[in-house]
Amino acid sequence: MINRVINGILVIIIGILLLMNTTGYLPWSVWDTLIQYWPLLIIGLGVQIAFSKWRVPGVALALILALVLSAMYPFPGSPNWPTMMFLRRQDGSNLSLQHSKQVEVPLDQGVSRLELRLAAPSMDVQTRGDRDLSDLESEYAIVADLEWDRHEPSVETTVTQGGSTVQTTIESPVKNGRDAGKQKWDLRFHPSLPADIKLAAGAADLRLDLVSAYVESLDVAAGVADVEIDFGLSGQHSAVNIASGVANVELYVPESAGLKVTVAAPPFIARVKTDDLGLIKQGNSWVSEGFSEATTKIEVNISCGAGTVHIKKAR
Repeated sequence: MINRVINGILVIIIGILLLMNTTGYLPWSVWDTLIQYWPLLIIGLGVQIAFSKWRVPGVALALILALVLSAMYPFPGSPNWPTMMFLRRQDGSNLSLQHSKQVEVPLDQGVSRLELRLAAPSMDVQTRGDRDLSDLESEYAIVADLEWDRHEPSVETTVTQGGSTVQTTIESPVKNGRDAGKQKWDLRFHPSLPADIKLAAGAADLRLDLVSAYVESLDVAAGVADVEIDFGLSGQHSAVNIASGVANVELYVPESAGLKVTVAAPPFIARVKTDDLGLIKQGNSWVSEGFSEATTKIEVNISCGAGTVHIKKAR
């Protein structure tokens, strides 16, 4: 009986934290912070072994304690968080950080492709195409407005493959730990360049506008990810791969696009919701009826331990 109660409480707490994440009252970095409390699991295992006669679920109790501590202090080194958090709603898109700079990557003659690599322990990223970058007098492949609170991100740009591809890497100098800080990056692309984007983060809040720019491939790897993608009718094939421990994914898709969404997750832990887009469920995939004949094809593969996936009509 006690095992059922404790396990039920554990599921309820996880659900409450995810609800606070998706509604903006708790930052997604809470899941990154959770890792710092892993020694509690060893303590819980010891309690479970010591009191096995009474069937005390020590590991589950330790995980509950770790979740509570992470929720109280999701920003490492900020013990005053409970007061600050409940006084104001957190919204990554409006978050203002102390430091900023702008990065411009010129579009050299002969460049026809963009490769972008982004990495930070905690990132808030927005992307979109910008027609203003196609001015013939001063064309740019990328213009990025970068903000951070503790560590200035490094930017490295090279031209590869015989001058046809511009590759830009933006990353935090600190990969993990209590002093990782926060990064907020607003990226604008040249609208005519096919893009290949790879993002790696502990906690990621991503808003990706693929209506005004063609992204051929997008790969997201994160411990916790809140991802919102708007797709357009590119007339091309786009492949999206999202791998995350905990994921909240919203996909906005034109009705005439060919769509295939595959979700790999434990049963009953990840939930998939769809608008009336005429999708057909095939195993763990949702496929539009005219997928094979569609001019614009979108394939999305999502692998997560828990979370939600919502497929919506384009807005």
